[in-house]
Amino acid sequence: MANQQLVKTSMNLPEQSIANLRELAAKTGSSMAEVVRRAIETQKFLRDTTDKGSRILIKDKDDSMRELILL
Repeated sequence: MANQQLVKTSMNLPEQSIANLRELAAKTGSSMAEVVRRAIETQKFLRDTTDKGSRILIKDKDDSMRELILL
């Protein structure tokens, strides 16, 4: 994130989303802000990928495949 200007923002989120955010931050050893930044970049990547006509597949432990569909 070097050389990027930060813009302070605030959001209203449901309590469950905040709990999930805290859990993810703890699991990854990151700040809640970093988890939000990564989530935004991940969502953009997924959306850009599907907008190009590509499919996103998830391979389960048993080698079965599922497609991730973005709404």
